[in-house]
Amino acid sequence: MANRFANKYQFGVETTAGTAVAADTLILGAEVQTLDPDRVPVFHEDNLGVRAMSNRVTFGSYHFTHPISIEHGYFQILPTIFSCGLAGGVSPSEQNADQDDYLWDNSPALTGDNGLDSLTLELGDDTQAYEAEYCQFERIMLSTQIAQAAEHSPLNISADLYGRQISPVSFTGGISIPTVNSINGKLSRIYIDADWASLGGNEVTSLLRGWELEIMTGAHPKFFGSANNYFDTHGQGPIEFMLTLTMERGSDSDTQWDTFRAGTEK
Repeated sequence: MANRFANKYQFGVETTAGTAVAADTLILGAEVQTLDPDRVPVFHEDNLGVRAMSNRVTFGSYHFTHPISIEHGYFQILPTIFSCGLAGGVSPSEQNADQDDYLWDNSPALTGDNGLDSLTLELGDDTQAYEAEYCQFERIMLSTQIAQAAEHSPLNISADLYGRQISPVSFTGGISIPTVNSINGKLSRIYIDADWASLGGNEVTSLLRGWELEIMTGAHPKFFGSANNYFDTHGQGPIEFMLTLTMERGSDSDTQWDTFRAGTEK
């Protein structure tokens, strides 16, 4: 029987998309979810002269999908998720000398290629580990609720990925537990401005109680006729965002409600 506390996720960023690499980083706080098959059997109905509908089975294309959920999110995992879903090849820049406060700008271009990175993901437990190559994120969800009794207000990170296939492997060993900085949802702040040019100029206080940001990255696998059953490359479709805000009932939230109903952009 597998030990519940022996499961884990770890990954390595691929140099060439689809060429598996050894993992070098652990993902903290995520329990391995149910592993769905990466291929679907097709049972062919043949006329065999016997009372049996099928005598053979085949598999078509391989395609691995999987959700990763981190209940207590931390800053260090976000650049990896965004680089494999929104914009890759990002070099961070330190904002203040010797402070290790690096800015990762994963703002995606709305035209052209965003050069998405890809991962080799290792997942499993002490019974069996699996490896999936060419992993990228197609949906990212960030959410938090502001606690009201001095409890922690964690940021929950939920990310759905796809990859080429899963293969039984042994976990890459010797990976150190990373030092991370947890994200405190209580420090969320809301600014409501009339236009993009004045963004961040007008903070509204005593209003925000929680929020949820869903990002559909537009990343998707592309299958072509080839020598392999898995996808050959990936594409980038429309990027969609939806921000849901929980506001304290009062004059400020009523003003925003009226603005929404009037169709006035903010």
